[in-house]
Amino acid sequence: MLTSGRDRIVDYIHHPVAAANIIEDFGGNEETIAAAYLHDTIEDTAVTYEYIKDNFNERIADMVHAVTKPPKIKGLSRSQRFVDEVKRLVKVSDIQALAIKLADIIDNTSTVVNGDKAFSAVSLAGKILTVNLVFRDSAEFDSHFLGLLDEAKLVLFASVDKLEGTHKDDHASAIKSLGDALLQDPDIKKPITPAQMEARNSNDIKRCSFCGNSILGFSENKTVYGKKWNFVDCPACGCRGPFGLTAQQGIDSWNSAERNFK
Repeated sequence: MLTSGRDRIVDYIHHPVAAANIIEDFGGNEETIAAAYLHDTIEDTAVTYEYIKDNFNERIADMVHAVTKPPKIKGLSRSQRFVDEVKRLVKVSDIQALAIKLADIIDNTSTVVNGDKAFSAVSLAGKILTVNLVFRDSAEFDSHFLGLLDEAKLVLFASVDKLEGTHKDDHASAIKSLGDALLQDPDIKKPITPAQMEARNSNDIKRCSFCGNSILGFSENKTVYGKKWNFVDCPACGCRGPFGLTAQQGIDSWNSAERNFK
């Protein structure tokens, strides 16, 4: 079976195998690895939840169901479908299922970035915003899958760094449109404290790529794709995002005065 994308077509099995390998590399148990192999089956094939439950077990079926997107609703804009999916993922409390989602994002990113660059620019924007919001309270997740969230953010930001010319503009435009759609949704918008607002209006150029808060503390750095990346903890929304020392993707995209993306 083959799966197609913008300027790419690969054997279907390659992606679930890659996702399962990532889960195994970061210490996932046998059930989580099995669910990673199966994570796209309900969404992309005739396989059902009941089939997985009967032929594997209920726990594996639950994890696959948790990362399965619902059928598309006609008439919804791309941005609204994106917001709805983020809202759905925010409600997922199953840490193992969320680990599978990250593994899915990591492998999909490596495939997408080597395909159509215009499509990649938009796709990467959605993935970055999703990861920053869904995993903004990451302490418990890190206790189970230490390093997996950092790996996902590194791969995403390093992939954005590969974009060139107008594709960087496409990415910035997608960050704005999708980010604004998220912030305008009453179920997602986060409360803003006076201290956070003051930080947003400061002259510090280093800002969280999602909430716009000034970022003050730096922690470890790693080398990915031949570049060094710093991790920073956002004191406002709790997301932990890497910003390149030379390519600070998303840092300057926040309009602090109007609380939206430029």
